Amino acid sequence: MTATLRPGAWLAAALTLSSTLFASPTGRVNGVIRDPGGNAVTRALVTVVAAAPAELRASAPDLTGSFEFLDLLPGRWSLSVEAEGFRRVNIPELVVHVDQSTEVEIRLEVGARADTVEV
Repeated sequence: MTATLRPGAWLAAALTLSSTLFASPTGRVNGVIRDPGGNAVTRALVTVVAAAPAELRASAPDLTGSFEFLDLLPGRWSLSVEAEGFRRVNIPELVVHVDQSTEVEIRLEVGARADTVEV
């Protein structure tokens, strides 16, 4: 007795194998920015910086206060958030892992941007 595989099954097997073999060796950071009342902060500058190799990326949150950085090399990154009327927030060390998402929730404090909150 012989078994045959339908053409669709071959395609599914090939796609599964290729996605496993060619998976991107990167991770991502995503999160949300809120004010002290829990409301979304939509006008902010979010930056992530890798120490080695040196890399900087910047983004802005969407209408829900959410942001996302894709295709980050694994390793240690820092993240900062600046918004008018709020103290700057620094997270000096976020660890990015391959094929994983690092979640961050930022709660801004009212104050001058020159003031910094270390998390």
